[in-house]
Amino acid sequence: MGMDGAVRHDGLKDAAATVDAAALDNARFGFERAQPHRSAHRVFYITQILAIAAVIAGFVWAIRTEPGLTFGVLHVAALITFGGAILVRLIAASSLERILWRLADPKTFPTYTILCPLYHEANVVADLVAAIEKLDYP
Repeated sequence: MGMDGAVRHDGLKDAAATVDAAALDNARFGFERAQPHRSAHRVFYITQILAIAAVIAGFVWAIRTEPGLTFGVLHVAALITFGGAILVRLIAASSLERILWRLADPKTFPTYTILCPLYHEANVVADLVAAIEKLDYP
């Protein structure tokens, strides 16, 4: 029998068959029994379902009564949401200046190793070495 309780029909012995039913039951439901309010066993509460249904019903009612206004409000809400996301990213990017100045110090430049596997390509080695020598790092 496997961990899910299914019986194997291929004749092979399953390593999970050594787990007794009590240990399996504890592994599956132990956390829910010990911490019912922290468990995700129950996905939705009735109040959440009612709130979602009310929002959907309100949206359908708004579209049926005033479709232009409804889509206008949705448009403005989307602009505010995406504008806020862009603002957060700009604020985060503006704090990178100190990090970039610290990286501009040649002592902090990382060392890179360039691996160039060559197999039957002796005719391009000179061009490759010349190109690597022209690299202006950083």
